[in-house]
Amino acid sequence: MWRLMRGVGAAAGLVLALGACDSTDAVIEPVAVTGQEISCDLEVEGLTARCVDEMSDARVSGTMDVLLDCEPAAGFYMCTGDLLLTNDNGTWKGVTVGVIENDADGGRNVYSSILEGTADYDGLRYTLHSDGADWPWDVTGVIEPIG
Repeated sequence: MWRLMRGVGAAAGLVLALGACDSTDAVIEPVAVTGQEISCDLEVEGLTARCVDEMSDARVSGTMDVLLDCEPAAGFYMCTGDLLLTNDNGTWKGVTVGVIENDADGGRNVYSSILEGTADYDGLRYTLHSDGADWPWDVTGVIEPIG
């Protein structure tokens, strides 16, 4: 009887171990994305903006809400802020840091940002770099698993 129970226990352990190795779990590789921030409706007081991002991957295309805090420096503004990118399948929340350069042409904006996904994007990170003076701005980035 003991041998039978030991054999049943070992078989059950093997089934549990194999069940944990679900063959449908796919490895998520980093995905490079490119695109543009098409336009932003900027409210100068409070430095808030609602922007439209059109990217090569629909997961990071949508409406970007921006809240910035900028401090003047010699010839530029140093900015930090919060970002919220929303589309039909989820939301990305994160932070940004960048500069607004003042020059004769009116200035150039350069930002680096990190966002984490929710809903369908849970467990993913979106790292991006945006650069532009007039609209549209160029945006490049990577979508990758967290961890």
